[in-house]
Amino acid sequence: MAIQKKVLYNGAEINYWKISGINVTWTGKIAQIFIIGFLSEEDRNISIENKVIMENYMCKKEKFDEYFGVNSLDAHNPLKASYNFLKNELDIFVESIDV
Repeated sequence: MAIQKKVLYNGAEINYWKISGINVTWTGKIAQIFIIGFLSEEDRNISIENKVIMENYMCKKEKFDEYFGVNSLDAHNPLKASYNFLKNELDIFVESIDV
Protein backbone atom coordinates (compact mmCIF):
# COMPACT_ATOMS: atom_id res chain seq x y z
CA MET A 1 0.00 0.00 0.00
CA ALA A 2 1.17 3.52 -0.82
CA ILE A 3 -0.19 6.82 -2.09
CA GLN A 4 0.58 8.81 -5.18
CA LYS A 5 0.64 12.60 -5.20
CA LYS A 6 2.97 15.01 -6.94
CA VAL A 7 4.76 17.25 -4.44
CA LEU A 8 7.70 19.50 -5.25
CA TYR A 9 10.58 19.23 -2.82
CA ASN A 10 13.90 21.04 -3.38
CA GLY A 11 13.22 21.07 -7.13
CA ALA A 12 12.44 17.34 -7.24
CA GLU A 13 8.99 16.02 -8.13
CA ILE A 14 8.05 13.43 -5.51
CA ASN A 15 5.26 11.17 -6.80
CA TYR A 16 5.26 8.07 -4.59
CA TRP A 17 4.79 8.03 -0.81
CA LYS A 18 5.11 4.98 1.44
CA ILE A 19 4.62 4.73 5.19
CA SER A 20 7.73 3.31 6.81
CA GLY A 21 6.52 3.18 10.40
CA ILE A 22 3.75 3.98 12.84
CA ASN A 23 3.86 4.53 16.60
CA VAL A 24 0.41 4.41 18.17
CA THR A 25 -0.25 5.12 21.83
CA TRP A 26 -3.86 4.32 22.64
CA THR A 27 -3.64 5.46 26.26
CA GLY A 28 -2.16 8.81 25.22
CA LYS A 29 -4.34 9.00 22.08
CA ILE A 30 -1.58 9.92 19.66
CA ALA A 31 -0.15 8.34 16.52
CA GLN A 32 3.15 9.22 14.89
CA ILE A 33 3.30 8.35 11.18
CA PHE A 34 6.63 8.11 9.34
CA ILE A 35 6.44 8.45 5.56
CA ILE A 36 9.08 8.33 2.83
CA GLY A 37 8.84 10.07 -0.54
CA PHE A 38 10.30 8.73 -3.78
CA LEU A 39 10.42 10.10 -7.31
CA SER A 40 8.44 7.07 -8.51
CA GLU A 41 7.25 3.62 -7.53
CA GLU A 42 10.00 2.18 -9.69
CA ASP A 43 12.63 4.05 -7.66
CA ARG A 44 11.16 2.58 -4.47
CA ASN A 45 11.17 -0.92 -5.92
CA ILE A 46 14.83 -0.62 -6.90
CA SER A 47 16.04 0.41 -3.44
CA ILE A 48 14.97 2.15 -0.24
CA GLU A 49 18.14 4.19 -0.72
CA ASN A 50 16.38 6.04 -3.56
CA LYS A 51 14.30 7.94 -1.01
CA VAL A 52 14.21 11.70 -1.49
CA ILE A 53 12.48 12.80 1.70
CA MET A 54 11.47 11.37 5.06
CA GLU A 55 8.74 13.08 7.09
CA ASN A 56 6.70 12.33 10.15
CA TYR A 57 3.24 13.53 11.04
CA MET A 58 1.20 13.35 14.22
CA CYS A 59 -2.41 12.34 14.60
CA LYS A 60 -3.21 14.05 17.87
CA LYS A 61 -5.94 13.56 20.43
CA GLU A 62 -8.52 15.68 18.57
CA LYS A 63 -8.55 13.30 15.55
CA PHE A 64 -7.22 10.12 17.16
CA ASP A 65 -10.53 8.35 17.81
CA GLU A 66 -11.72 9.09 14.28
CA TYR A 67 -8.82 7.13 12.76
CA PHE A 68 -7.35 4.89 15.47
CA GLY A 69 -10.04 4.57 18.17
CA VAL A 70 -11.57 1.19 18.95
CA ASN A 71 -14.83 2.18 17.22
CA SER A 72 -13.10 3.36 14.04
CA LEU A 73 -13.66 1.31 10.89
CA ASP A 74 -9.89 1.06 10.44
CA ALA A 75 -9.03 0.40 14.10
CA HIS A 76 -7.75 -3.10 13.33
CA ASN A 77 -5.52 -1.87 10.49
CA PRO A 78 -3.28 0.97 11.70
CA LEU A 79 -1.58 1.18 8.30
CA LYS A 80 -4.87 1.85 6.52
CA ALA A 81 -5.90 4.28 9.28
CA SER A 82 -2.60 6.12 8.84
CA TYR A 83 -3.00 6.48 5.08
CA ASN A 84 -6.58 7.70 5.56
CA PHE A 85 -5.42 10.26 8.12
CA LEU A 86 -2.74 11.57 5.76
CA LYS A 87 -5.13 11.79 2.79
CA ASN A 88 -7.98 13.41 4.73
CA GLU A 89 -6.26 15.67 7.23
CA LEU A 90 -3.05 16.98 5.65
CA ASP A 91 -3.23 19.46 2.80
CA ILE A 92 -0.07 18.05 1.24
CA PHE A 93 -1.74 14.66 0.66
CA VAL A 94 -5.34 15.72 -0.13
CA GLU A 95 -6.40 14.32 -3.51
CA SER A 96 -3.69 11.64 -3.44
CA ILE A 97 -4.62 8.24 -4.79
CA ASP A 98 -4.03 4.75 -3.41
CA VAL A 99 -1.52 2.64 -5.32
